[in-house]
Amino acid sequence: MANTDLAFRFTEDLYASKTEVMKALNTSLVDNIWANILAYRKTYFKPLGLFTFSKSEYYLCACQYIISKNAQMEMKLLKVMRELSSVNPEDYSSLEYYCYLNLLKSVAKNEELDSSEVRMRSILRNEIKYLDEQNSILPRYIDALNYLKRHYSNSIDIAFIQTLHRFLIGNDDSYLRMKNDEDRSNKVLIGRNYTSAPYNLIEPLMNDLCNFINNTNVEPIIRSYIVYFYTVMVKPFDRYSDEIALLLAKTVLARDSIGELACLLPIENIFVEAKEHMTRLLTDAQKYNDVTYFVRFGLDFHEPLINNFIDYIVRFKTQFIKEEFFQVDEEETKPEPKEIEKQAERKEEAAPIKEAEPVKDAGEMAINIVIPQVDEKEAQRLEQYLLESDPSLKKGEARFYARHCRLGMNYTIQQYKKFNHCVYETARTSMDHLAELGYYRKEQVKNKFIYSPVNRRN
Repeated sequence: MANTDLAFRFTEDLYASKTEVMKALNTSLVDNIWANILAYRKTYFKPLGLFTFSKSEYYLCACQYIISKNAQMEMKLLKVMRELSSVNPEDYSSLEYYCYLNLLKSVAKNEELDSSEVRMRSILRNEIKYLDEQNSILPRYIDALNYLKRHYSNSIDIAFIQTLHRFLIGNDDSYLRMKNDEDRSNKVLIGRNYTSAPYNLIEPLMNDLCNFINNTNVEPIIRSYIVYFYTVMVKPFDRYSDEIALLLAKTVLARDSIGELACLLPIENIFVEAKEHMTRLLTDAQKYNDVTYFVRFGLDFHEPLINNFIDYIVRFKTQFIKEEFFQVDEEETKPEPKEIEKQAERKEEAAPIKEAEPVKDAGEMAINIVIPQVDEKEAQRLEQYLLESDPSLKKGEARFYARHCRLGMNYTIQQYKKFNHCVYETARTSMDHLAELGYYRKEQVKNKFIYSPVNRRN
């Protein structure tokens, strides 16, 4: 095979390092081949104004594959914008909630924390009253994203980066790292591969990065990967440099591509899924002064994730359209005879007493909820008891349940919406939350969801 063919193959088909070329060809005698590969790449070199720790300049190989892949990703992000722009504004907060739920799992995994969905839901709903310092990064990361949504158009400088970092650490003591990484690889004299920048170089390197963000003509998507790579390389802070790298990448996408919607993109997956590849990518980039190794990896890595994200938005909208169509008001719904019989059977099984018995204390109040009617005074007492005994309940949920808790009865999202004077997605989320906590059993009757109180006396 001609050397020119190999140069194309190991640049366009596979952006290979010299070691990977040797492995692919099963020979160590590749000096001439490698020289031809570098000559081919040189025609596409683009200097970045970013430097290695030994003062050599990084470059990007804007080869055919990179340009083509970037164009494809731009089209995908445009599709994300179109799909999100057509989401009903009343449903948007619910979509945002589920996006944050998924990206928060990646942050938790990166910090080796409990990433279960139950845990993430509790954090997003502010249901956990106390979090230790290690777990506090989770709600703080969301706070940083929310700040980014409002201020992504700001000029990016070290002060802006430190502001993001203050959200992550939860106080104003944000300082650039003031000591060197103790990893042994940072002390090797020959063939050194740094795991982070020497502390005395951090400020000038970060200034170079800010200048790159604000002034380069590199396309936003590619630029976001370079920003992530370089921040991880420099490691500007003692804690949460990985999270800062992701937030800066999203800042680039927000400011120069898709606006605040960038905050919802699931690129945090790179924290965990790509962690095992990072050492090799960082090594190759340093060895050859070439960020293309990481950029190509990032483009390939995130393509299926963005596709899945688009599919999720489409499914989300379809589900909401279905529920909005079939969730009609109670006054407009006339149950079929068979359903009336089923409701009658459930009422007989529940056997509610005919008259309300006196409630002696709050504990008994929580049990005696099968009475045909609960006057407002008793409902208020039950509501207060629920809020005090179950801190995971929101006030609107406790208020609704205290007045809609008869066994044998069925309640709907529309009832919650009317009762609490809230938008549909809030009512839906609240009713599902009550079902998750075991207050209701969620069922689908034809094309309508109903929520039946669960017997909690046992």
